[in-house]
Amino acid sequence: MYKIAIVIIIAAFILIGCGTETVEFYQGRVVDSFGNGVENVKIGLEYNWINRSRIADNIEDKKKDMKNVLSVSSRPITSINFNLDEAAYVVLWIEKKCTQDSVDLLIDQHMSAGSYSVLWNGMNGDGLRVTSGEYVAHVEYGFHALEIDFLLITGFENVNYFETEYDAITDEYGRFALETNCMLLNNEYPGIDENGHEIGMLKITGYVNIAAIPEFSESITIDSVYLNPMNPDAFALEIVLP
Repeated sequence: MYKIAIVIIIAAFILIGCGTETVEFYQGRVVDSFGNGVENVKIGLEYNWINRSRIADNIEDKKKDMKNVLSVSSRPITSINFNLDEAAYVVLWIEKKCTQDSVDLLIDQHMSAGSYSVLWNGMNGDGLRVTSGEYVAHVEYGFHALEIDFLLITGFENVNYFETEYDAITDEYGRFALETNCMLLNNEYPGIDENGHEIGMLKITGYVNIAAIPEFSESITIDSVYLNPMNPDAFALEIVLP
């Protein structure tokens, strides 16, 4: 059976400016079993978190609590609610906050007065699943403009190469770079599920799972890689794909 060895080496690169150190990106490489760089491998980050509002006293309850939060929050569906006092032409689109890139146009039409709840399935305009991050829903109607900030957490389990976006992609030498300005590490967010129900304060940890999704073979995930911008480490991990 043909096998591919994927080696991911992550090193934090630091740019120094104004007397302070700032981590700009983490760089890595994906290679095959012969040490050759693998091009066009999609790299995705899966974030790990705890629910600070529901942590129980014993270990078993903590495990159950984590499982419940993951099962609810990892569904890439977001409800966007807004009210129209009068009939108006409405434009609603999704933007990724850190890059200000337009992701998807959900509404572009005349609408009657009333309350609306619009579901976004976590896909961009090309039908690809977006990656985890902070997003903004822009609603414009008449002379009014509304911005709704929200956090989307997704994973890469059982995701096909041709159905997902990525946080980075390898070049012809197998190299990739993960920019830190879009990372959610060590931040807290109020958790709300796809039905609009509050599920507590979610603390994003400094540990991530790194998914490597080759174009024509099975994807892999390296669990619990610690990325600390204040104390950069280097990692060398080798995974053999069936």
